Amino acid sequence: MARPRLAAFAFALALHLWAWPGVMQAQLAAPDSVHRLLRAGQSAEAFAYAGEAVRSAPGDPAAHAAMAVAALAVDDFDVATAAADSALALAPGVSGDQLINGQAYLSHARADPSLGAIGKVKKGRAALERAIQLDPDNLEARSTLMQFLLQAPGFAGGSRDGARRQAGEIARRDRVEGLRARLEVAVAERDKDELRDLFAEAMPRMADRSHGGDPPLIGAFLVAAGGLRNEDLRESLTAQVYAAYPDHPVAAYHRARLWVIEGERLQEAERLLLGYLSGPEWRGGAASRAGAHWRLGQLYERQDREARATEQYRLAASLDPRLKPGRRSPGRLESEL
Repeated sequence: MARPRLAAFAFALALHLWAWPGVMQAQLAAPDSVHRLLRAGQSAEAFAYAGEAVRSAPGDPAAHAAMAVAALAVDDFDVATAAADSALALAPGVSGDQLINGQAYLSHARADPSLGAIGKVKKGRAALERAIQLDPDNLEARSTLMQFLLQAPGFAGGSRDGARRQAGEIARRDRVEGLRARLEVAVAERDKDELRDLFAEAMPRMADRSHGGDPPLIGAFLVAAGGLRNEDLRESLTAQVYAAYPDHPVAAYHRARLWVIEGERLQEAERLLLGYLSGPEWRGGAASRAGAHWRLGQLYERQDREARATEQYRLAASLDPRLKPGRRSPGRLESEL
């Protein structure tokens, strides 16, 4: 019995690390109100509205697809998979609905990572592959499949070669999305040479002020650089992006973050973090107000300004419940802040 238990634990760990991108942006003809509610962060209201839409139009595949997306937003994976199945039963030839079906089953498997989840994983992967067959230009389906192949263990269908192929297909269709996809693969494989090449390739676009740069691309590359274990490479790549785009709030955030971690240029780091906090919250996950407060707490600790450090840690915890007041080390959250 030891082998199945160990396999289940390994599978649970791999599933726990999965993060499926852009569930809310899947290509489906859902009621506009559901999308507006989700974009506003009103997941419970979107779930209730989608339920009414299904009851009002049980034969409308778009209503069921909207129900699946709303259910994913509130982590009701049983409802999500059932609604996604209903959408496909009514309209099996819609690539966007196949994508939602794949995301629903993979998310369900991640939430309940037992050996029985392998069946859900297989069904989710098959739906993603069907979405791509129906529409080879469905980049979100390719990206979701790439992440699955990149992060899942081999016995569950993971494949680094397959992930690289999907990244290449994305790059053939969209240069910017391709850069992001290739970046994810390079980070997962810790390929330093590829990372340097990707940064060199992306820098002209990130520094092109004629269209305001590319904020999502800047964020993706800064997050990738900040998570590297190689300190010299991490510093070099972060410095490159900040030098090219010093006015970008996420670039300033990550520049300050590394200075705090390294204990260098703390006065400048304080200025940048306070500047970030003076503006609106940055959407997309590349930076956060909670993280800025937490780094300020670390900065003030380095300067023996205990009262200010305590206040910043308190503010961070008020914004992110995972950061408990009085706990000075965020543990596994370190790379996210």
